[in-house]
Amino acid sequence: MFDRKRKWVIHRMASKKTRQNCTTPEDVSLGRTVHNLPLFPPELYRDIIEWITDRQDLCNLSLTSRICSAEAQRALYSIVDLPKNTRAPVLWADTIVRHHQKALMVRALTLRFDLSFIIVPDLLLTSLQSIAQALGALRRLDKLVLIGHPLAMMHPIYTWILDGCTAKLRTFHNSVFPSWAIIPFLSRHSQIREWKQTGMFPRGIMTDTMLPHLTKIDAHASTLVSFTTSRSLIQVRLRIDDWDRETARDLLALSRFGATLTTLIVEDSSTTNHLKLEELLIHLAQATPNLRTLAYTKASPHSAQVNYHHQTCGAHLTSSQDIFSSSSIENLSKFEVLEILMLQLRRQKLCPDNHHVRAIAEHAFDRCPSLRCVALKDEKNFYLCRRQGSCVIGDDDALLSDVLENDPPRPLESTYLEIQSSYIA
Repeated sequence: MFDRKRKWVIHRMASKKTRQNCTTPEDVSLGRTVHNLPLFPPELYRDIIEWITDRQDLCNLSLTSRICSAEAQRALYSIVDLPKNTRAPVLWADTIVRHHQKALMVRALTLRFDLSFIIVPDLLLTSLQSIAQALGALRRLDKLVLIGHPLAMMHPIYTWILDGCTAKLRTFHNSVFPSWAIIPFLSRHSQIREWKQTGMFPRGIMTDTMLPHLTKIDAHASTLVSFTTSRSLIQVRLRIDDWDRETARDLLALSRFGATLTTLIVEDSSTTNHLKLEELLIHLAQATPNLRTLAYTKASPHSAQVNYHHQTCGAHLTSSQDIFSSSSIENLSKFEVLEILMLQLRRQKLCPDNHHVRAIAEHAFDRCPSLRCVALKDEKNFYLCRRQGSCVIGDDDALLSDVLENDPPRPLESTYLEIQSSYIA
């Protein structure tokens, strides 16, 4: 019903002209001038355009609507996600270079690369030059995302892409260029606040003056040691491959940001020298005394069924993988202000019994008095337990509604929703 109503509204806005906004033949014969004023204020049209998510509908409005063309174009060009292996990036780049006003509309840009450049570099050289030239015209760009295979930009052409960006970026995500290749770029863009970097980061290659305003980082754990001075980080997302002495040193480097760090996401994909959760909690409690939200993901190399056994005496919990053992949860007592705990098992299934899930949550609540929300997720379900309330099992959308209806809106809840959408999905 909503889709039909939305299409009807778009059709009316794009094709039907109201009598009050048109100059009729009678008006022309009498020499009257009728001003083409919209029936509604521009702010209302802007709100309506924000509801439209279909790119084709926005294109139709920009081409046919007299009163919504400008807002539709602004929506089309504000967030740009260019596909790979098509003519679309080149056509978009040519449009941006020719039309200065459209270049000023772009706020977020996603560029996608694949291995075709290595196979036929000469054929794509001109295309990449056009994209780099267009990137230099985006004076108001806030967010730049580079996605692709790590080998896609091993050719020196990468300097054309990075050097072309002169905007004052606030967000930079990179999964294409090697870490050592973006150091000059990061040095020039000191205003970046959110940074995502794929792959290992060499220790000791960052200077004290780089990224002074950084507040969020998503990178390998080795990146932390590269910061020799503190930053006002509030959210950190770390990836751990294997557990060794260097990894422990990386985690202890979080203490440089302990004064401001409130949200931490850890993705553990180790296959050898498994990191035990109790060891991780000990290191994190020492380094992050003000941590309020902790999310931990354990990726198992093989699918498995994790069975939990609840004993009435002491609520002792064990698992075949030792991920949520009693000792692991008991170390939550070392956190003084932790409020939200999120634990995820990838390629594993929890026991579907609500009683066992609630036992895990109750054990966590007993060990950490400040804890008020425990969320567990396996490959099938999502479990949400509150200190004063029942444990809910369902899909992510249902639990989001449950959080909004039963918890008063607080800044911490917005943090929970952000983590749920970016980390659990």
